[in-house]
Amino acid sequence: MLIEENPSITYAQIIAETSFSHGTIHTIIHDCLKIKKILGPGYPTNWLSETNKKDRVQICQENLAKFNEAKWRLCDVITGDEAWFYLRQIGRK
Repeated sequence: MLIEENPSITYAQIIAETSFSHGTIHTIIHDCLKIKKILGPGYPTNWLSETNKKDRVQICQENLAKFNEAKWRLCDVITGDEAWFYLRQIGRK
């Protein structure tokens, strides 16, 4: 199987090897074989150490406590990644 030989194979490479259409390949991979791509290429599967994981849990618990105590609002949070969040305030009915 092409995917077992090369897990990072692309749809274009599979099309070149098999001459199947993009839709057929998608159906086979996702519906029949039940294969999902968990991480994109270039992401190591063990990129967080145990210390990093514990630190993240601790920070999240501290932030949650601040939210629960009404010391913070959602609009007070600034993220450092490439995620974008939109705040939509709904008027009173």
